[in-house]
Amino acid sequence: MYIKVIFYCLLFVNYYYFNLPLRPKKNYTRTIEINKLK
Repeated sequence: MYIKVIFYCLLFVNYYYFNLPLRPKKNYTRTIEINKLK
């Protein structure tokens, strides 16, 4: 149980870190388009 909580926290932090510069929740589709252009 405790290990699962840590695992999910790490997943959330990683996801948030990678998408932070482009505001993940509202502009998620934009980040995908920008990544395709790169």
